[in-house]
Amino acid sequence: MGISVSAAVSQSNGFGNYASNLRLVQTSLNNYKSTMNNCWNAEEMVHINTAIEVVNANIVSAISVLDGLKSDVTSVAYEIKREEEAAAAARAAAEARAREAAARAREAAAKAALNKTKVK
Repeated sequence: MGISVSAAVSQSNGFGNYASNLRLVQTSLNNYKSTMNNCWNAEEMVHINTAIEVVNANIVSAISVLDGLKSDVTSVAYEIKREEEAAAAARAAAEARAREAAARAREAAAKAALNKTKVK
């Protein structure tokens, strides 16, 4: 059984959806950060902003990984499909050569048998 490219593309699209959702989370987080900075003037905001930036960096990293996975899964699926098709074509060609060789051998055996009967 060969690879299902459509299933692999579907899975890779899932990675893309996760990355899109993380982008939305990042936007929301940045909106909350902006709102807090505008509404809350306290010493704690330095620490809160730092924590939000750490979370943002982690989100960016996760988005990058997910985008990479999306691309890799799709390209590898197509590459495997091409390899499977090439292997199937090679098998078909080998089987055709074997059938041709068998037919030539039968023909040669028939000629040899005919020549043997003529010689007697």
